[in-house]
Amino acid sequence: MVLPNGKTNPLRDDRVPGVLIVNFKVSAIPRAAKARSGNQVMAIATVDALNARWRLKDYRILFPGAKPVAAPSNEPEMRGYHVLEFDPSIDLDLAAAEYQSDPNVESVEYDFYAYIMRTPNDPSFSQMWGLNQAADHDIDAPEAWESTVGNTVTILADTDTGTLYAHEDLKDNIWVNPGEDLDHDGVVMDADDADGIDNDTNGYVDDFVGYDFVAGGSAVWTGEDGGTKDNDPKDFNGHGTHTSGTIAAVSNNGKGVAGVAGGFGPLTEPGCRLMCLRMGYSFNDGGVENGRTQMSFVAEAFRYAANNGAVAINYSFGSSSGGGIEAATDYAVSKGVVTCAAAGNDGNSVSFGYLQLRPDVICVASTNSNDLKSGFSNYGTPVDVSAPGSGILSTISNHYVPGYTVYSGTSMATPHVVGLVGLIRSLNPLLSRQEVVDLIVNNADNIDALNPTYAGMLGSGRINAARSTQGIASANFAALPAFGDIPLTVQFNDSSLTPPTAWHWDFGDGDSSQIQNPVHIYITPGTYTVTLRVETAIGTGTRTKLNFVAALADTMTAQDTTAVAGRKCMLTIWGRNTQPLSEIVLPLVVSHVTDVAFMDSVVTTGCRTSYFESETVVFDNAFFGEKAIRLIANAGGGSPPLAPGYGPIARVWFRLKNSAAKNDSVVVNVGPLGSYSFQTITPTLTYVPHFLAGTLVVAGTIGDLNVDGSTDVLDLTTLIDLVFAGGPSPVPEELGDINCDGIFDVLDVIQLIDYIFSGGIAPCL
Repeated sequence: MVLPNGKTNPLRDDRVPGVLIVNFKVSAIPRAAKARSGNQVMAIATVDALNARWRLKDYRILFPGAKPVAAPSNEPEMRGYHVLEFDPSIDLDLAAAEYQSDPNVESVEYDFYAYIMRTPNDPSFSQMWGLNQAADHDIDAPEAWESTVGNTVTILADTDTGTLYAHEDLKDNIWVNPGEDLDHDGVVMDADDADGIDNDTNGYVDDFVGYDFVAGGSAVWTGEDGGTKDNDPKDFNGHGTHTSGTIAAVSNNGKGVAGVAGGFGPLTEPGCRLMCLRMGYSFNDGGVENGRTQMSFVAEAFRYAANNGAVAINYSFGSSSGGGIEAATDYAVSKGVVTCAAAGNDGNSVSFGYLQLRPDVICVASTNSNDLKSGFSNYGTPVDVSAPGSGILSTISNHYVPGYTVYSGTSMATPHVVGLVGLIRSLNPLLSRQEVVDLIVNNADNIDALNPTYAGMLGSGRINAARSTQGIASANFAALPAFGDIPLTVQFNDSSLTPPTAWHWDFGDGDSSQIQNPVHIYITPGTYTVTLRVETAIGTGTRTKLNFVAALADTMTAQDTTAVAGRKCMLTIWGRNTQPLSEIVLPLVVSHVTDVAFMDSVVTTGCRTSYFESETVVFDNAFFGEKAIRLIANAGGGSPPLAPGYGPIARVWFRLKNSAAKNDSVVVNVGPLGSYSFQTITPTLTYVPHFLAGTLVVAGTIGDLNVDGSTDVLDLTTLIDLVFAGGPSPVPEELGDINCDGIFDVLDVIQLIDYIFSGGIAPCL
């Protein structure tokens, strides 16, 4: 399908005219070079026909050097992505639909403009209060620097309008690509290394400090570079140099400002390295200089960062879902990169972009020097953390002229978080991406009390660098089995990457242990959260796994029942669950059903699951006694899981055949049907309860009141006695309801006489 626009602000984020991002199937990736005649020939007949029809002007590979993905892998396949450029006047929707219908094409996306997040400068803020402030509404950077000031092996990527890498307060912390530093002197943008060769085979020639991904920018501001991609990511606009300074401006060098991960002197304690990735540019916005990007530029920059050693990405623009950004972000996540995105400056809870809404991207709101939400900052559930963003002093490029100035915006908040990632990674590079995120989110200062109107909408709070760099050791563990019937014996195994010297286990049931790999027995049904805290040479580390162990005592029972031949009957499935159930897959297998009964339906009417929003028959071979249903509590309407308890789950309806004899039976059990197997699903795990089969037994045939196996005059005598003399009722009573109208009367006697002596209508027919 053609991917939609997930744009942040419909008034500003708009589709790039004349550009499609086409992802070709692996089996049909274009191999041919561009024809010199100007016709863009891809050596795919159907695609070339489309190229001719839509007058393709140019095309290029979006992710140069992408390699095949080896299975199994969570990396996206990126070799097929290409940028196709047409005349801006074409009907882009129609072109997209035609390319999408081509059998060689996997998907088609639009490209979108996204705009930098900056509000007017606030001249009253002139100090770097966000790092250190007497009122302590800062991130406690000096306290964090007691643990680490960053190091040169930790690379932080700033995807922005570029970086003025020659700035006096940045140049000593600029990343120099070792694969292109031919003379190994570490000089930034060293002309001695320029040989026009892709020496490190990463798909980019002479990429000394990063890369400039801007190609064919429109309405480019006079003096700005908006032409073709190149190896010079120098910043004209200024926005990127400002964010770079917050991340890693050189600290303690007697010049300008300090960065969160900027070290403490370029010679004595150098800081993290800044990878300069230019994907935005200045454009003429109705006579005003503003900044924007295209999502395809961002996508290429993200992949470059992930492939070239960056541990974090700063993204301070709006965002949309096109341009290949989904695949590029998936790729960065698969490589363990922590991506941080500015929440936006619309001052509301709805204007979030695609990246800001992704759960694997840290979305950052802005606070002021009083720990209050900045007036311009977006807020809401997508926000993960907040950081100082009002009146932030940092480095600047004023049309390539270096300087310092104060900016405000969530753009200014986000690089504080990226710098913190650098400090954490400098202390412990073995931490996983999620562990780094958890350290930042779980150690923030809760500021809800100061922001009651926005309580719960500023993430976990304003980041605290000091606390986030304390519990820095990597703790982790596994367990086998993680769920099962009580009493459940669980073997826990420490798998912490940082070598521990001591272990402190909390099993969630009130018990604990101090050995490395303990065995614990759970005797009470329930779901248990387990925590391991380890002590290491570099500090403590904690790992908590919510609802990690499930000790079960869950059963489902098909209730035994009896019924009369020729009549409808119902068998109830009863369930006892100790876990909240969000989904139940019930594949029923009924034995001997072809001889004894017709299987009708499976329903939840009158059951504990009757409120479930979705009841679907997913396998139906009822003639042979096979029917599977899938019950889902919340199918989009928000219904809660089934609370722990006991009661009917479903009811199975049958009609016993007239030919069924007394004591004939069918057995109701569960078993795999097609791709469906018996299971129950909770919000945290999937498991199989015990199922106790039930039996439906034929109690007799209507008309056979004395249950001797035949309908004859003895049955008539019993019925006459019942109807006219109040004699005893048959067991079960429905054996005597000859015409199936629910009562015993003379009509039953007449029909039975007619049936026995004159070959009349059989009972219940």
